[in-house]
Amino acid sequence: MWREDQVVWPPYWTPTPLPDTQDGLPLAATLNKAENNPQKDSPLFRLSPEIRVRIYDLALQTFCDQDRAFGDRDLFKRPSLTGPRRIYTALLRTCRAVYAETWALPLINTSLVIHEGSEEDRPPSRPHSVMSPNKRLFYLQAWQLLLIGGVDMTFQQIRLENGGIEEWLRRLHHARGHAREIMRRVASEKHPGSQFVKDFVENSLIGVRVRALTVRVNRRDWWNWTNDPSTNSPERASRKRMIRVLQPKTPHDFGPYPNDDSEPLLGEDCTLSFVLETFGPKANELDYTVNQAKEWVFAIPSLSQEGQNRHVLGWDGQVRDESWEQAVNEPRIAWLRKPVYSTVRNRIEVRFIRFIPKLAQD
Repeated sequence: MWREDQVVWPPYWTPTPLPDTQDGLPLAATLNKAENNPQKDSPLFRLSPEIRVRIYDLALQTFCDQDRAFGDRDLFKRPSLTGPRRIYTALLRTCRAVYAETWALPLINTSLVIHEGSEEDRPPSRPHSVMSPNKRLFYLQAWQLLLIGGVDMTFQQIRLENGGIEEWLRRLHHARGHAREIMRRVASEKHPGSQFVKDFVENSLIGVRVRALTVRVNRRDWWNWTNDPSTNSPERASRKRMIRVLQPKTPHDFGPYPNDDSEPLLGEDCTLSFVLETFGPKANELDYTVNQAKEWVFAIPSLSQEGQNRHVLGWDGQVRDESWEQAVNEPRIAWLRKPVYSTVRNRIEVRFIRFIPKLAQD
């Protein structure tokens, strides 16, 4: 059973109060585009559709709200998380023509955030009242859940190595299956005889796949995060005390499942990214871990049919480094106060490594 505070919501676009029903369709499902003003005098609509989509993506990106910026003492603060996540959706309310082109983007371009990392690193969130058990779909309306384009998960290593990714993808897969049932029922019962609504549900909602998975391990989430790095070395037997991680299972194995003919959760072009973090003195251990991860290969069964070229998720050839300074107060790791670590004591090191679809190397 998942805990409500592990899903870091509310969604940035959720209205207040939270909807108490999940049997509604978005306005776009019943919008007659023929009635839209073509906006011929608008400079925006004189641009090509491709350029407009690019503008919409920039305008509807999730950002950190600096009006409520986190304090420097907040341990969950990071360069990529300087305040509560938000997304402005006022653009969708400017006119029917804009809404018709943008209604789905706030969800498609945003990730569902799951946090099972250390409590100190958990971003704050405002808990909502829970819906009835059979309708608790991560606090989202059914159509919203079907549009989620990314999943961002933070784990302690014990959960990562014991099926954390698999469990959450299964939950999401089954929740989306329930959401599909709701949407098809709504189309049939509330809009009988409307082929447009039926096609909208099948093509604009049910056909959407998750396109990006991100897995994070923060500095306190490793098995050996408290070990003095001066006693560890990749060349010595003591490397067992280093921070290191085994390759997780293939995400595409998590849905659809055996004897399950429902819609797949992940798109065939889905990418998998790992964001690995540690204290400055343990940077060499992190680099050792990343070098091992470069060899990881994840199967994509749906693209590897018999008689076809075999596809996998493989390393994209790049490792992005990031570091920042943060006053560190860690009573459990006294070695951090050693003079030898004075120049990197307050440094946090991060490595980003990504896996993309590619042909397998035989």
